Amino acid sequence: MEIDLVAASEDGVAVNLALPQIADLGNLRAAEVMAFSKDKPGIGQTRVTPGRGTVAVARVAVTGKGDLALVVSQGRPVTKTDPALTGESLRKVTEALAAQLRP
Repeated sequence: MEIDLVAASEDGVAVNLALPQIADLGNLRAAEVMAFSKDKPGIGQTRVTPGRGTVAVARVAVTGKGDLALVVSQGRPVTKTDPALTGESLRKVTEALAAQLRP
């Protein structure tokens, strides 16, 4: 697994900053990246990428100004997707990790 935190000093931009990484980790096509960027998670929410669902992103509340996104994936290079860490399972793991982060 690969776990990354993306922090930004501006509100609501951490997921956008992570989009190239999310696209790479999830092996997403351009249309999938656009769909994910339009339906990115709100604060306290977690979303799984379209397609194989191998990347989950959670937005974490911060104190004051800024934005924080937790990106959890199977890492790279992924030669064979582990179905135990995709879709709903990956979303639940990501939510559990995000819940441990405190503003």
